[in-house]
Amino acid sequence: MGNIYVPTRKELHYTRSTPAFIAQGDTHLCWAASLQSWLDVTVREFGEATGTWSGPEAERNFFNGLPWKRERLELKDMIGRWGDLLNADKSLVPENMPKIALDIGMTGSVLKSPQLVAQSLFEKIQSSCLYVIYFSVMMNHAIVVYGYTTPGTLDVMDPNPTQGLITRALSFFSEPGRADRTMFIGWAV
Repeated sequence: MGNIYVPTRKELHYTRSTPAFIAQGDTHLCWAASLQSWLDVTVREFGEATGTWSGPEAERNFFNGLPWKRERLELKDMIGRWGDLLNADKSLVPENMPKIALDIGMTGSVLKSPQLVAQSLFEKIQSSCLYVIYFSVMMNHAIVVYGYTTPGTLDVMDPNPTQGLITRALSFFSEPGRADRTMFIGWAV
C-alpha cells in the first residue's frame, strides 16, 4: 500500500496595516482609544496623509445623503463632538455608534454575535480595518480588527493597557455572556 494523500485545508489570511496601540486610560474610554487608532490607520491607508480625506471633492463627501470628513481626532475632540451620545460615565453603547460613524466615513452593522459570520468578516477586512464594540465581562468594549485568518483568528488592537496588539479567536464573541448582546462592526466607506 502506498502513501495516502490527505489534502490540507488552505487557510485564508488577510492583514491590513497595523494600527497604533492607543491605551484607553480611563476604563470607559476604550471606544475613543479604539476610534482614534482606527481613524489614524484608516487615514494613513487611504492616502489621507494630511489628516483628512484628500480625495476629490474633499470637503463634500457624502454617505447616506450626509456629509462626512475623516480626520485624525483625539479624545477631547470626540467628547466635544459626540458627548451627547455618551452615557454619564463617558461610555458608548453599540446602538449609538452608527450616528458617530456617519460623521467620519464609516458604515457598519449593529448585530448580535451569532450573526457574526466568518466569511463576511473576511470580506469586510479586505476593504478596511474594522471597528468593533462588543460586550465584555461587565460593560461594552471596543477594539480595532486589522487581520483575519481562517478558521477564525483575528489580529486585534485592544486598548486595554494589558492587551495591546493581540490575536483573538472569533469564537470569543460567542462565549456565554456575549452571545446574546448587541455589538457594532464598522468599516470605512
